[in-house]
Amino acid sequence: MQKIIPSKIGKSDGSGADIAVASTANVWSRSHKIAFGGVFCLSYRAKSSTGTPDIDLYLEQTHIDPALVSTGEGVIGDVDNGWVIPEGVSKIADITDENWHQIALSPTVLPYLRFLCDGQGSNPADCTLELVLSQQELFQ
Repeated sequence: MQKIIPSKIGKSDGSGADIAVASTANVWSRSHKIAFGGVFCLSYRAKSSTGTPDIDLYLEQTHIDPALVSTGEGVIGDVDNGWVIPEGVSKIADITDENWHQIALSPTVLPYLRFLCDGQGSNPADCTLELVLSQQELFQ
C-alpha cells in the first residue's frame, strides 16, 4: 500500500511560518527527511501585498543529518553540513506570480533536502513563500 504524505516546509528556524524572502535575500527552508519517499511533488505559492513576487527556487540536498551539525539549517553549504545543489539540477522554479503551482521533483538518493529561495531584484520586501512537499511512501 502506498500513502501520500504532505508536509509544510517552514522557515530554517524550525517554525511553521511561511518563508520570508525580502527583496534580494537568499534564505533557506527547514530541512526535510525524505529517506522513505519514492515520488515527490512540491506545491508552492508566493504572497505579497505590495508587488509581484520574483523568486528563484533551488533544491539542495545532503547526506549529513542537519540536527548533528551547528551549521545544519539556514546556512550556505560547507564541509560540515554538506548542503549542495545536486549535479545536473538547476533552478527548479522561477516564481513570478501568487498562484499555487505543483512540480514533480526528482531528488538524488540522499536522505535530506531543503530549498534555497533566492529573491531577485524586483522582489517586494514583504514577500513570503509557502512550500508543501508531498511524498509517496510504501507501507507494508
